[in-house]
Amino acid sequence: MSHRSYDTVIVGGGIIGLFTALELAKAGQSVCVLERGAMGQEASWAAGGILSPLRPWKYPEAVNALAQWSQLRYEALCMELQTLSGIDCEWRQGGMLLLDCPDSIQAQAWAKSHDVQLEALDSHELKRQFPNLSVHDRVAAADAWWLPQVAQLRNPRLLRALVKSLEHLGVELREDTVVESLNVAGSSVTSIVINAGVLHAGQVVIAAGAWSAALIPGEGRFSSLHPVKGQMLLYGPGSWQQATVVMQGDRYLVPRADGRLIVGSSVEDAGFNKSTDSQTQASLRNFAESLLPGLSDRQPERSWAGLRPASRDEIPVIGPHATIKGLFINTGHYRSGIVMAPAAARLLTDQLLGNKPILPVGAYQA
Repeated sequence: MSHRSYDTVIVGGGIIGLFTALELAKAGQSVCVLERGAMGQEASWAAGGILSPLRPWKYPEAVNALAQWSQLRYEALCMELQTLSGIDCEWRQGGMLLLDCPDSIQAQAWAKSHDVQLEALDSHELKRQFPNLSVHDRVAAADAWWLPQVAQLRNPRLLRALVKSLEHLGVELREDTVVESLNVAGSSVTSIVINAGVLHAGQVVIAAGAWSAALIPGEGRFSSLHPVKGQMLLYGPGSWQQATVVMQGDRYLVPRADGRLIVGSSVEDAGFNKSTDSQTQASLRNFAESLLPGLSDRQPERSWAGLRPASRDEIPVIGPHATIKGLFINTGHYRSGIVMAPAAARLLTDQLLGNKPILPVGAYQA
């Protein structure tokens, strides 16, 4: 039986939990991360790695604030992690192209107010810059729009880099560890009961993604958290060489540096079912082939699904529990967890350590 004590125990080994552990470890805390399966193998691994909300002008300002803080720092963070771990996260800035933008007036107003580059591409310019895309019939009613500052990274590599970096910094990472309950004395959390014993901690952070709500006592914004499934496809090397993310509707193409191509994604209320189905996979294939006809004679290399942690207002919950001292929450990042993760981790750490927060905390309170 384990009875070790830590400054902070983090429940959840996805990108939010791992980045939070990194911030706390760099602040000098002893940290343990608990993961019910393997580190970084749920929604964080399944994501596309796009470092932007998919249509940022459609998201709450609280989401964009976290995203923009992170976007300014991600390249340097990836370099820092590569130094610690030896793993290249493949950060690259190739922009994001939207082939349909019926809300172009709103988009332009948002870009101007946030000092973000947003460029209209007419049919001629679109064909010149993206000759391999079959888009001749997709810009008849409105121009395509390009966000040249958007970057992407290879999220499975980022997760491996985080794990190795945390090991280098002395963070204890426990996989296959199920949290059975929290022990609360008076109004303070004192310890965590796990399948291998009891862990004592000064603070506990719940960052378990779609599984968070079941671990947090009481009621609050976190009680509305629920899983939303997203299915993905991957085509092998040579699928497309340009670095630009391409969006149409809610679906996207994400080209990797080695020529692989991710196609995503569905949005499904399916509980905790992570299986893929032939109908959705065929729909994703049709979408990809409509933009890149050369894919029609190729088979996807693999497919998968992940469960995003969605909140009722699409704003993550980041901060202390309303009534239990020492209990903190960092979850509910839905479709933008990768891009928000550095800021979400820093904002939670600021509150846990009593530092001045990087952003106003009101919108994220539990």
